[in-house]
Amino acid sequence: CSLVLGDGGATGSIQHAAPILLLTTAELQVNRSDSFTLPNPIAGSGSFLQAGAGTVTLTADNSLSGHVIVGRGTLLINGNNLEASTNSVLAGAILGGSGTLPGGLTVAAGGTVSPGTGIGSFSTGLPGRTSTLNGKLLIEYDSSSPAPIDLLQMNGPLTLGAGSTVEFDALGSPLAGAVHIIASSTALTGTFGSVTDLPPGYVLARSSAEVYLIESGYQSWIGRAFPGIADLEVIGPGADPDQDGLANMTESF
Repeated sequence: CSLVLGDGGATGSIQHAAPILLLTTAELQVNRSDSFTLPNPIAGSGSFLQAGAGTVTLTADNSLSGHVIVGRGTLLINGNNLEASTNSVLAGAILGGSGTLPGGLTVAAGGTVSPGTGIGSFSTGLPGRTSTLNGKLLIEYDSSSPAPIDLLQMNGPLTLGAGSTVEFDALGSPLAGAVHIIASSTALTGTFGSVTDLPPGYVLARSSAEVYLIESGYQSWIGRAFPGIADLEVIGPGADPDQDGLANMTESF
């Protein structure tokens, strides 16, 4: 059975703030074309479907262990889901927010993950459960912001499919600094099939667990000092692998 909020327009809501309990066969659908905030905590083993063309923001700390599906529009998770769910982003849909959504994540070709609401971080994934990105990772940046760049924090293995893409969007001041991590995981497989609007002066690199931007001049020094090494614990600007009391960033000048 399904509880459906809206019919594709700008109406449809729940007139109380009580928790919503979804049993195994139950599904909560939101089908609105506008921006809509759902503050109710959601619990149970049922499913949640973002079905409308608008933007739905979940602000509560939920305990949903079923399936979270972003079928259309945008779903922003700004609360913390306390249970591990199965999470899917379909073609044309966007998942983002500044909260946490534990569990395996599958992003279909044409789907998008956009960490943060503005610039920020989004946490998903689960140890031992591989997440797969076949769509787009959208990364926003602004060096004047307290957090200068978005971060996708994957708390489990991540596979980048051959059709995966990463797109950068400048919201303000140009990016500065030697290294910026844009995606972290416990184990990383594959590479992005394409890169769009790379910040000027940076190149995209990866280690066994992270994808990061590295400033071109710093990368040149790293290539000479640590050829063939991508581990940020060795080549990061604050690292001191030779233990001489000088961080890499200082030695690179």
